[in-house]
Amino acid sequence: MRNWRKGLLIAVVLWLGMPGIPRAEAKAARYWPVITQGDRDDKYSGEVRATQYLLRARGYKITVDGIYGKQTTRMVRAFQKKRGLVQNGNMSQPTWEALVIKAKKGSKGDATRAIQTLLRLDGYDVKVDGVFGKQTDGAVRKYQDQQGIGVDGVVGAVTWNRLVGGGDGGQH
Repeated sequence: MRNWRKGLLIAVVLWLGMPGIPRAEAKAARYWPVITQGDRDDKYSGEVRATQYLLRARGYKITVDGIYGKQTTRMVRAFQKKRGLVQNGNMSQPTWEALVIKAKKGSKGDATRAIQTLLRLDGYDVKVDGVFGKQTDGAVRKYQDQQGIGVDGVVGAVTWNRLVGGGDGGQH
């Protein structure tokens, strides 16, 4: 009986977290948009361009055009194979979680361009130049505050998730 209580206590602590220690994010709890061959960005969406920029940031030679065509599908499959994921060429939760790149002030490159593109689509006045400087940092912090996801200026999985139109059911 004692081991049962200890196990329950450990499960509760892992689920709730310890004071001062951030709770681990449950990957399955986050919704990521599914995008597949034939999808296109419009003037309100940037998920395809974000995918293409992130693939470029990972070293794949791909054109950023907002069209999820054969080239993007082929590159996503190659990324999925390299990461040991199901190789269906679709962007869904496991692929998003593996593809996103943590970025913060001082970061440079295509991952930052993806962040800037998505922020611009959400109405933030940022230049898409691939430099995570003061302007991008301020926009990210304002975005995080407005989304209620914890303001730290770091674009990690939670912020990426919101930027590409996902969500986590209202949890942090």
